[in-house]
Amino acid sequence: MIVRYYITCSTCGQQHLLRIQLGASSRQEHSFQCVQCKQTIQVALDLDQKNAGWQFHALDNARLSDIEEGTPVYLSPDFVANGDHIHDETYFGSFDFMRSLMGSSVGQNLMSLTPTKESYPVAEVWTAIERIWRLEDARQYALSGPLNIEFALKHGLTQHTFRENLWAFLNDIFSVDPSLRSQLATAIKGNDSEFRRFLHFYQTNLRQHHRRSELTILTEYFDSFNEHRQVFAYVRTGAPLPKSAKATSTDFQTVKSFYAHAFEFFASQLCILTCLNNILDGRKFDQLKNIALAKYLETDKAKRPQSIANNNEFAMFIKEFDSNIRNASAHNWFFLKQDNATIEYRSGGTGALNELSYTDYLYKCGNLMRQICNLMILELELDQIACDLAVVSR
Repeated sequence: MIVRYYITCSTCGQQHLLRIQLGASSRQEHSFQCVQCKQTIQVALDLDQKNAGWQFHALDNARLSDIEEGTPVYLSPDFVANGDHIHDETYFGSFDFMRSLMGSSVGQNLMSLTPTKESYPVAEVWTAIERIWRLEDARQYALSGPLNIEFALKHGLTQHTFRENLWAFLNDIFSVDPSLRSQLATAIKGNDSEFRRFLHFYQTNLRQHHRRSELTILTEYFDSFNEHRQVFAYVRTGAPLPKSAKATSTDFQTVKSFYAHAFEFFASQLCILTCLNNILDGRKFDQLKNIALAKYLETDKAKRPQSIANNNEFAMFIKEFDSNIRNASAHNWFFLKQDNATIEYRSGGTGALNELSYTDYLYKCGNLMRQICNLMILELELDQIACDLAVVSR
């Protein structure tokens, strides 16, 4: 459903006809440029999903107008738009998404995109998970316990543990890929004793740090979900972005550092796949082909995927790993140009000048987040195995 509002830019007086597609959350915010003076305008909608109501707010550099005329501007919380048609009065970005999905090799039923009772809406389900997670971290089990039970019952889960709830949430937003679980099973079957050595190493050396970092990364992602959600459906299904794709909301500062932060953690998270790959290759978990694991952990993070390059099943989970973007962001040479649609960056602050569309950047962030979540699910599998084997973590 699309609602229409006429607004005036407070800076130059330009009239706009906003065509805002309603999303699934309780609040959606949009940040875009005035079509005349190019200054940022911010608006929002508060939505009452239960009673199908909404309230419009002109947040910054805008005011509601009684004049029913203006340049059409399409805004959507859930879909990018075709930049060539964003000012067409009859344009719907959701149609582009359906065409992208139908034309891709994803092979998923379109109905899988319809939010179920359990996952609707994603951002608000995350709020419940985050609350429980922080209580669990603080060892406030008397408070987290009832919340875990409440969450599990609400979402139809058979177990009432945080591990089960987090697993269900991650699987719901990105779906578990069976390849990682298959490789894990193969490693266990191939050398159970070496796997147990790795499991003890993971529990004592990696688990605690990873859990803290995972909470940090997920929190950062969902804190700026108003931006990320514009490409979320594409990332979730694997559908390609449509031709001339343009994010209708551009709040660059809220997502500017996300890729670099996610890259840093994901590079560390790859240690798990490296250890499993060592076992699969018939070596000890802490012995790579040419160096020991301790030395590997000191290597340049940009080169770490090389340790699992021979494993096709693992390789598919590291497709998004752009060190140039990480380096540019880390060295503060990562800027949004005046067109409000193109990012300009230099790798390391001194490398060649590159450009990347803001929409593509969001898509890359989403794909990196998906990879992190897949490995998080694998780590939850390791936790369950450790629990079954009574491997105690510190």
